[in-house]
Amino acid sequence: MSNNNLTISGFSSYLDKLKPQLALALPKHMKADRMARLALTAFSSNPAMQSCDPRTIASSLMTAGALGLEPGVNGAGWLIPYKQTCTFVPGWKGLVDLVSRSGRATVWTGAVFDGDFFEYALGDSPFVKHRPGDETDPRRMTHVYAIGRTNGADHPVIEVWSIAKVWKHRDKMNEQGEKHYSYKYPEMYARKLPLLQVLKY
Repeated sequence: MSNNNLTISGFSSYLDKLKPQLALALPKHMKADRMARLALTAFSSNPAMQSCDPRTIASSLMTAGALGLEPGVNGAGWLIPYKQTCTFVPGWKGLVDLVSRSGRATVWTGAVFDGDFFEYALGDSPFVKHRPGDETDPRRMTHVYAIGRTNGADHPVIEVWSIAKVWKHRDKMNEQGEKHYSYKYPEMYARKLPLLQVLKY
């Protein structure tokens, strides 16, 4: 199938042919029909995805399914197009879900906005105290943080990033310019960075 000017009906037909293969790759609690509908919804609502090679969308669905995550549902992850390639990018909620399912640790993350009460300390007795206020505008974020605790550990693992550090990291690593998904989902991207550092432990 050509990846030029792929129509919604053409992509729907492609997904119908993909369903048997998708069903084999999915965990038992996930259904190929639902994953196909999620992909079609993303495809029809995002013109940039309509320029992607459908094989890369299929590969992204397989990746999401292998992780047990549904793209576009509750912040678990997203199908992100760039030029002719689609990639599945787990969101911070998806990563938290994966850790929780492992049964070996718990992790959580937060975003701090102007007006929030926020204190933290690192070192041998690390802690975070965060009392959110009413501000939710991503442009008013000041810090993001992640906390992880391995079962039986005496202290949590804490990572705190200023929002300036987040954008500096994004600008250093970003090769897509303003098409990078962080511009559309700034809080999701920002919260994921300290979470990924905690997950290394």
